[in-house]
Amino acid sequence: MTFEESKRVIYSCKSLTFIAASDRLQEIVFALNKADTLELISQIGAIPEDIGHDSTEDYKTTSPHAF
Repeated sequence: MTFEESKRVIYSCKSLTFIAASDRLQEIVFALNKADTLELISQIGAIPEDIGHDSTEDYKTTSPHAF
């Protein structure tokens, strides 16, 4: 699976409930073999800005000012 393919899958889940989308994405990701997983990770590198994400938890756990 390429990065572009994974984005299409993620966007295709937008109309699903959180649980249904999570189940669908987990099924796809867990079915990837090691080579495909490593390729996908190398293509992504980090969470791209065009995929919405909440960095609040990251900030809480990594910021020296969070404590």
